[in-house]
Amino acid sequence: MKKCLLDTDILSYYFKEIESVIEKGNEYLDTYGYFTISSITGFEIFAGYKKVRNKKKEELFIEFCEENEILPLDYQEVKGASEIYDKLNRLGTPLEIPDIFIASTAIVNDLVLVTNNVAHFNRIEELKVENWL
Repeated sequence: MKKCLLDTDILSYYFKEIESVIEKGNEYLDTYGYFTISSITGFEIFAGYKKVRNKKKEELFIEFCEENEILPLDYQEVKGASEIYDKLNRLGTPLEIPDIFIASTAIVNDLVLVTNNVAHFNRIEELKVENWL
């Protein structure tokens, strides 16, 4: 099993205890001991909990963040995101900017992106994608 970056949707399914995601997630944890997410995914999860004013889930997510790996946006991720953005826009197949940053984070760090939006992310040739759902 190759090291992975969890997309926001898969992390949400994990928190909702969707059986197939829990099963693959636990198998992954047995191998690596922690999950890896992007800072963009962290933002999206926090923003969702703040929007619905769910302080309890927000506190649980803080614990999750302390126990797992959150990759920051650095020069390489930003540069890579701009290249993906340019290429997809030239092809007429744009993606939302947060998704471009998540994809770039996976590519730069040589991680497989685990997402339920496989068709969505398959537009990025150099991105390796897997679906745990």
